[in-house]
Amino acid sequence: MEPDNSPAGEAQLDRLFELVEHPGFIEGEYWSRENIPANTAVIKKGERSAQLYLVCSGRLTVQDDLELGENRRIKPGMAEIGVGGVFGELALFDNEPHGCSVVALTDVELISIHAPELLQFLAENSEIGYPIIFQMMQQLAGRFRKTSQRTAALFAWGLKAHGIETHL
Repeated sequence: MEPDNSPAGEAQLDRLFELVEHPGFIEGEYWSRENIPANTAVIKKGERSAQLYLVCSGRLTVQDDLELGENRRIKPGMAEIGVGGVFGELALFDNEPHGCSVVALTDVELISIHAPELLQFLAENSEIGYPIIFQMMQQLAGRFRKTSQRTAALFAWGLKAHGIETHL
């Protein structure tokens, strides 16, 4: 499995892949492999889970479910995740419902890591834990920046589309 060379802020955490090779991070105790068929939701918007996922093979899409009114709904794709990608990592930091769904575009093989056990292992092995958490924070910061840019662009487009920018 060769990870994608994703730009900053994309869903990739190389050190997590290294962790599953660690002799103390035991398969079946801390993590497991899952095979997910195409068109299956791995994460559903609004639900909670305590898992984060590493993509070993296949592609997934991060999508939202938006209501446009009058019973019109769309499910725009927000991003795609490929081999080497990571998703669901916010389960490490809170127990809030997922903000988007993640759906398999193809058959996928995932490594599913249980967040509470991962946090415990990282706390007990800080020489491993600190670099992983640091890389995760870099990823989340990049995602936040990218989301902020997209939100600003969408806001500007909305102002222009409705002629509001001339009144500002």
